Amino acid sequence: MGNLEICSLENISLKQVYEAFMESFSDYEIPMEMPIDQFEEMIITRDIDFGYSVGCFSDGKLVGFILCGYREIDGKKYCYNGGTGVIPSFRRKAIANDLFIKLVDLLKKDNVDIFLLEVLENNTPAIDLYRKNGFGVQRRFKSFKINKEDVLGVLANDYTVGYDKTNYVDIDEANFHPFMPSWQNQKISILNNIDNYEYCSVSIDGEVIGFGFIHKKRGDIPQLRVLKGWENKNLEQLIVSELKDKTESDVIKLVTLDESISLIKILPDIGFSYFLGLYEMTFSLD
Repeated sequence: MGNLEICSLENISLKQVYEAFMESFSDYEIPMEMPIDQFEEMIITRDIDFGYSVGCFSDGKLVGFILCGYREIDGKKYCYNGGTGVIPSFRRKAIANDLFIKLVDLLKKDNVDIFLLEVLENNTPAIDLYRKNGFGVQRRFKSFKINKEDVLGVLANDYTVGYDKTNYVDIDEANFHPFMPSWQNQKISILNNIDNYEYCSVSIDGEVIGFGFIHKKRGDIPQLRVLKGWENKNLEQLIVSELKDKTESDVIKLVTLDESISLIKILPDIGFSYFLGLYEMTFSLD
């Protein structure tokens, strides 16, 4: 199998990383169907930076990797694990652990404060590996889905419904429930690929009291939020009903929602069903 070398992915092509990514996840629990343009969209959306990412090479072939996103949030440097993988024929060689050690060294040199990731809650080997390397569970995420045809229509009544995405830039998210979104659902993630989303806002007397986004092709809703004090007043269902016809997907999904938020209790009433649980784990580098 040749000598193994671990180094930064800074000068590696998107195509080479994509091929390793697809091979690594070929036997993943959730079937991975991702053409290269969708992979590139993921890289852009999540601010994946190959300069903060590492790979393991065997005779020039990328056989393992950790893809990292980078952002500065509230004055701190954060890196996000956008994907860890090792191709099947190179597993059980401690490559993932060696990649992590190399990555931590790289991030410390750049004074990164926090490294975070998401992992399926039933992926015990990965969770054990992360705990061994100093990660702790920060939050538990839940994911929900509904068939488009099962979304009930809702009358706007006294509300005004708008679709101008430019209004989103000026919205102060601090006034809206729920919570701090996961990395992939943050405002910057949406703005990174805003053309791939449709938007809906609900207003009363000129004030936006709820809004949501949906991916035009995949049907993912990265944000569904209402103004504090307006939770559980049918706004959530109104927004979903307005967004449902703005995606090509037959299935609508809300993923990586903090299990503690009030929206979790509302979604089953709208018709959503739970389908996936994950942990957000963090590692402090300072």
